[in-house]
Amino acid sequence: RVLATTPSRPVSVFVGTYHHKGYGNLFIDPRVMTERRQQNLRARYNDMPMALEHWHYDVFNAVPERGEDSDLADIKFAFTSGVTGQIVSVAAKMDDSTDAVVFDRVIA
Repeated sequence: RVLATTPSRPVSVFVGTYHHKGYGNLFIDPRVMTERRQQNLRARYNDMPMALEHWHYDVFNAVPERGEDSDLADIKFAFTSGVTGQIVSVAAKMDDSTDAVVFDRVIA
């Protein structure tokens, strides 16, 4: 973890729907102020909700919102921008047996 960093842009630009052909959809929503007075994100994957707390740069750490989803704990979500500066994907290592999975942003 690199301390004292911030996201490259307001967290609102990370909000959206992301898709992987094998893993399905990952939904990123805003999560307004936390106890640390920071704006963070919330993710939903297969109806499993998790808070995404800023880790460093454009990487966020998953904190499950339900005890039964503990396998999602500490998954890092790394957002990537394209040549235009727009967020185009998010990568996450969903389990120990595979490489990071890249979810492409769905443009409506």
